[in-house]
Amino acid sequence: MQLSGYMVRAMATARRVAADFFRDCLLVEPLGFVRATGERVAVESSSSVHAFIGRASFGAVPFSVGQPGDEKVLVVASEVGSLVPAAGHYLVETLSGQRHDIVFARLDGTGVVWELVCVRNANEDLGDLSVATSDEDLGDLAVATLYSDCGGLL
Repeated sequence: MQLSGYMVRAMATARRVAADFFRDCLLVEPLGFVRATGERVAVESSSSVHAFIGRASFGAVPFSVGQPGDEKVLVVASEVGSLVPAAGHYLVETLSGQRHDIVFARLDGTGVVWELVCVRNANEDLGDLSVATSDEDLGDLAVATLYSDCGGLL
């Protein structure tokens, strides 16, 4: 029985039937220490993938990884290339820019599909580290000389 062949055909059929759930994404292995593998990555790597992103309910599945509100993401292993998804990596949707932080990653038994548990990252890009050129002046820390008397506390 060629189970991996069935999985490849099943993912191809899913792409045709449920195209709205598949999104073009960029899988990113960030620079630095990867806690899940214990490796230190000197160069940031990325790979363009088509990811099936859907909400997952983990309450009915015993011993499952994930929290309510997490997302289950399926990625075809051949699209990932040499990257090995792990906790600490993330997906970025190319159309919306939405970032999904990977909490857990597992290659299925056939070796065809990566199953990822992700959390949407709502962090905003607040700019760069350049020096601010315009600030609102709220005064200094000198002793106040003018008070407004609002009366006693009783």
